[in-house]
Amino acid sequence: MTISNRESFFIIFLLTICSSFNVFADSRKFLYRGSFTKETYLIDQTTPTEGFVTFGGDRRALTKFCGTESKYFCFDSFGIAFYVPKNLNESSTSWTVDNLTFSVSGKNVSFELLGQTYTDLYIISGPINLFPIPYNYIEMKFIYSQAYGLLGFSYFDDTRVFWSEKAYGFGKKICDVDRHC
Repeated sequence: MTISNRESFFIIFLLTICSSFNVFADSRKFLYRGSFTKETYLIDQTTPTEGFVTFGGDRRALTKFCGTESKYFCFDSFGIAFYVPKNLNESSTSWTVDNLTFSVSGKNVSFELLGQTYTDLYIISGPINLFPIPYNYIEMKFIYSQAYGLLGFSYFDDTRVFWSEKAYGFGKKICDVDRHC
């Protein structure tokens, strides 16, 4: 599958803003830093099904996480929702969970950054969950890999981009030494 110039720009843009990784932090907390802004998103999974998302520096929202028995890696909070099948593969094109639809808009994307090679990346488009009433969702883009998890995301026409502070992100599947997941 080919990716558009806009999606290529999105990936290159994310790569240029990433300057360092902290791989020793708590494995259930994932910090995403904004580009050209001080804004951050902290995804904090305190139990298998509950936690918080802190955003904008001072707003904290209760967050629902998919449990270990779920078919999905997910978090659903005020302002942001992400669902991805645990068995995401080449034939995956779209899925709907809790009336939210996500779709694959790019597959098999790879790049190298600071000596780290990222392969088998997916670009996933999906809505953010703003209100519990019917609402026209704003499409977000997520960069996800089973081996590395959610590495980054953008919203509002790609002008606000967030990149994982770690070399991996939320939803990272357990892999062996050779990256077989």
